[in-house]
Amino acid sequence: MDLKQLEYIVAIAENKSLTKAAQQFYISQSALSQQLSKLENDLKLKLFIRDKQGFRPTPAGKLYIENAKRIILIRDKTYEELARYSQRQEKSILIGAAAGRSTTLFAHVYPDFKEKYPDYEISLKEGPTQEAERHMDLGMLDMVLTLMMPQELKADSNVNHTCLNREKLILVMPRNHHLVPKDYSAADVYGYTHMDINMLKNERFILPSKRTKLRMHIDEFFQAHDFEPDIAYDVLSTSAICNLVNMGDLCSVISSGFLSHRDDIAFFDLENEMTMEYSVSWKKNHRLSEAELYFIELCRKKIREIII
Repeated sequence: MDLKQLEYIVAIAENKSLTKAAQQFYISQSALSQQLSKLENDLKLKLFIRDKQGFRPTPAGKLYIENAKRIILIRDKTYEELARYSQRQEKSILIGAAAGRSTTLFAHVYPDFKEKYPDYEISLKEGPTQEAERHMDLGMLDMVLTLMMPQELKADSNVNHTCLNREKLILVMPRNHHLVPKDYSAADVYGYTHMDINMLKNERFILPSKRTKLRMHIDEFFQAHDFEPDIAYDVLSTSAICNLVNMGDLCSVISSGFLSHRDDIAFFDLENEMTMEYSVSWKKNHRLSEAELYFIELCRKKIREIII
């Protein structure tokens, strides 16, 4: 389909005149008339009726013009968005991430990055991880801080990634919960006491929102163990869960990367061999700049400052 031809037909309809439409495009009336005749012959339909009021669209013409306008609008919006990308400074990095620990990590990385690359514009766009990944796929983001699920790590995708932290599912509950042993001690994130999931059948849970990738993994874990949790509610901010379990004497399941040092929370290992990776990801066809490589290097160093 010729976009210029679409513009010609829309112009004829808007001007109700072949002459005025031709003048709009600085072409002769005969040339525009030939374009219209050719299109009508190709379609085997009349698009206009000429009478005292000028050129009036036929029913087929109205349909053609309506959709032609839509196509032209899509083209214009596309070029407008592409222009914004082309006008962006080459020295810029746009990172996508969900609010929470990724925001904290970015805040730790930012000062050191700007010290080495003061001329670079680096920014973080917060939003659901799945949305950020879609935007990266569309070229709207350079990289994404994301939790990659086991199936993603095994799949052959169009994304490269650097692992910042390997994680597993951890049970979280208040320290004074009746299932927590009196001699409980969580000295190390990888040295948790094991908790049988079947012991929790009468407990209520607060879980990460279904909008998060982590919740998908948690649900798969429950399904694999034929366990249906009694969910009081779920929250979008996984980082806030440790603060919320105490308020309702609730249990939760989160990734070990969201844990924090505190005496009022107990953590337990679950029978779950699947490993997740908190990562920086980017499209395979995106060639990383030196600044982007440095950003990744800083993320690998700084991640230890924000996890237990």
